Amino acid sequence: MTSTPAPPPLRSRSASSGGATAPLLVLLAVLAPHLAGCAVNLMPTPNVVAQRGVDAFAQVPESRCTPCAPILFATDRNRLDEDAPVQWYGIERSTSLAYGRCAVEFGTDLDWNSLVKSSAASFRPAPLGLGIKSVEESGRFPITPVAIGLSEGLPVVSSEAAAEIDLAESRFGAMLADELSCDDSGRVLLYVHGYNNTFRDACVVAGQLWHFLGRRGVVVAYSWPAGIGGLRGYTHDRESGEFTIVHLKQLIRAIAACPQVKQLDILAHSRGADVATTALRELHLETAAQSRSTRTTLKLGHLVLAAPDLDVQIVGQRIVGEGLHLVPKSFTVYFSADDNAIGLANWLFLGAVRLGGLAPGTLSRQILEGFQRYSDRITFIDVRVPTGFFGHSYFYESPAVSSDLVLLLGEDREPGAEHGRPLKHDEVGFWLIDADYPEFETAGVNEAAADSTRTFEVEPR
Repeated sequence: MTSTPAPPPLRSRSASSGGATAPLLVLLAVLAPHLAGCAVNLMPTPNVVAQRGVDAFAQVPESRCTPCAPILFATDRNRLDEDAPVQWYGIERSTSLAYGRCAVEFGTDLDWNSLVKSSAASFRPAPLGLGIKSVEESGRFPITPVAIGLSEGLPVVSSEAAAEIDLAESRFGAMLADELSCDDSGRVLLYVHGYNNTFRDACVVAGQLWHFLGRRGVVVAYSWPAGIGGLRGYTHDRESGEFTIVHLKQLIRAIAACPQVKQLDILAHSRGADVATTALRELHLETAAQSRSTRTTLKLGHLVLAAPDLDVQIVGQRIVGEGLHLVPKSFTVYFSADDNAIGLANWLFLGAVRLGGLAPGTLSRQILEGFQRYSDRITFIDVRVPTGFFGHSYFYESPAVSSDLVLLLGEDREPGAEHGRPLKHDEVGFWLIDADYPEFETAGVNEAAADSTRTFEVEPR
């Protein structure tokens, strides 16, 4: 009879072997309302925004200079209080994908100038609260699964179902085009949340990211049926992450089909990384089978995985092995050895190495050589910043990591000081972010880099 392995200690680069053990971590995970964090107050100002001050918001279109962040959402959660004027979504599944508009409110009775001043400050004397001002469902895609029949031995969607899908795509595209009309960027950022997040969590985080990225283009919060919490909630969310794939594929197709969209960037966190990469992998296989370029068809720009809850060997087989890493314009992975939420997942899956919790100094030669082999197409970033107890939401809670997102998603910078994105290297050759990032060597480097920003140019797949 085999015994259950003992839970591992809480992981920290500085922790001794006599530290707290995972039973405490498990208990806190069960009791904590949200492992991935529930953003009640405005996230810390990214270091790079604090360095630039209020000028960081100088290019925001006048129509977007408001204390609200108007975002779009798509969700396959069940709808609550259908007769209420404000529609919210729960933790159960819906067989149809809803979409609409959400207004994330910054503070109470705040004007734009006050919001900019607070947003550009590295220290705020008082927290700035966030909330949802309104949620408006604009439409739905057809119920899934759609009707499928056989034609000459091949499965095909029925003409009636295809017409319904086309109509839903057209209506969604009209809403998206309307939001994109505020500037000429044509950029869409799709945010896919992780384990134990609510619909509200997804919208609030997406709104903050869009705000600090300069309010350019449109952000879409994709919210799948997560949020029960606890260890059983993890298994619930994992299976809901499988359920949602068909709907996320519907959304990505609809975004790409909108003529006004020039580039789709995707930021996926935690279990959302599995959701996003699975959907993209399936779309890639479908598109490649038609001898088309997936990047061109999906208009795929940057793919960012933050604290990805993914088994490293599965990444090798299903992402790298099937060429998905070659599809986006750039592919970035943020990981941290101090991510205790990923440490819990490691324990639950009997010690499988997970992409979001890599500890470079402990990797086997085989795994390390595998990462180094693909580092020309995947930017691996070792996050070494104060991350709090769980250490899982650093992509927006850390001013250093959020700064790198500004430089990547907001300004399309390649890694390296010569490109105005001064990442360093760790002891094994991965890129490294510390708490003081970004540090520019001279006062003029940042300004000079702004005039010489390189775009990622790789032949599309």
